[in-house]
Amino acid sequence: MSGVVIRIQFLLPSLAINHLAKIPLLVEQTYTDYRNPEVAGGFELVACDIAEATGLHQSTVSRAVADKYVQLPNRKVIPFSAFFEPSRSVKDVLQEIVEREGAPLADAELAEELSRRGYNVARRTVAKYRKRMGILPSTMR
Repeated sequence: MSGVVIRIQFLLPSLAINHLAKIPLLVEQTYTDYRNPEVAGGFELVACDIAEATGLHQSTVSRAVADKYVQLPNRKVIPFSAFFEPSRSVKDVLQEIVEREGAPLADAELAEELSRRGYNVARRTVAKYRKRMGILPSTMR
């Protein structure tokens, strides 16, 4: 029995390393301009894209690239996170929806729109964010 436990303990870290090793490969496949020393930004890859492609959780991908550095072929060293666009917060998306709405949307409708955009939040959470952001209720907009 102890032999099985040792094998499992040995196997788990190697599985994690194999999944995490996919991250730089996917970044390399996604970008060709990173080799250009003049490119300072403009990358559009988001951690959730990598998470989806690798089967890892988004937070795992974020932790995997945090405080890591990459040396480019021109010998310039940049943070690994420079390849990723900062993810937008729910509040940023909520603000955008409200600014672009034709007719004022109720909190439930805002929650549905956020859900369509990949942010699953409850109606009460939308109301709380809206209030904190100083956005009036739909009946007053």
